[in-house]
Amino acid sequence: MPTYKGNRGNLLQHWALAELATLLQQECTARHRLCFVDAHAMSPYATRDSKPGQTADDFDRVRDRLPGQSSTYEVAWHSLRGPRCEYPSSAALLRELWQGKLHLLLCEADASTASEIADWLDTLSPATTSDLHRGDWRDRFCQGIPAEYDAYLVSLDPYMFDRNGPSASPNHGNMWPIDLIRACAALIELPRHPALVQLSTYSANNRNSRNDVIKVIEPVLRAAGFALGAIVPADGNMMSLVFSRDVSHSAVSKVSKLPDRFSKWLKRTRESQPA
Repeated sequence: MPTYKGNRGNLLQHWALAELATLLQQECTARHRLCFVDAHAMSPYATRDSKPGQTADDFDRVRDRLPGQSSTYEVAWHSLRGPRCEYPSSAALLRELWQGKLHLLLCEADASTASEIADWLDTLSPATTSDLHRGDWRDRFCQGIPAEYDAYLVSLDPYMFDRNGPSASPNHGNMWPIDLIRACAALIELPRHPALVQLSTYSANNRNSRNDVIKVIEPVLRAAGFALGAIVPADGNMMSLVFSRDVSHSAVSKVSKLPDRFSKWLKRTRESQPA
């Protein structure tokens, strides 16, 4: 059965993703069509992992106080939460937040998760089109990303970005430098329309300092025309890197403020009292 962790990593990834969706909405008009690309899609019907980890308390505080601080993320989660949806996927959040036509390019290697995603896609209105790749995101990216959309938001959220490359028995849920080159080969071909990339990594693997990882990732995205706009950390291991291309100066400024805003949001969450 598909599961989600329900820990600080979810908060980091989806708080930032919700803010990026809002930012792109401000860059566009009502007629603009967004293409959302998720390399590691999650089922909107997933259940909580029985072992969410040591940061589960942060997740629980937010969940139990929804809509909490009324952040974009909390309001959307509160709206989507229901009998079948404990916690929304990235795609579900984007469909809730984007005011207009949306194309979802979703990659999912796990068969049962992909089937649940397909069931959810069947419930959406014609304003949302989709391409569900049942397999490794690497294979789908090799086919290219459709170029007919007006804005792009790309989510890369492996378990871990390992700058050292794969081991003899690699976990394909991880990401390595060669994978980043594969991703950028597709990204570089996107039309010159507003585009944001969020790359999240949840573990330092005891060998990768945050700066070591950034030093590998940043030059490759820069070569594809994307500028590093923010490093949003959750702790010494977890962080989201946000890259932008062809967005306004105002959008760049807003991206740069994300780390401080997330830190303050998480701090207020921890200080809040039970309802």
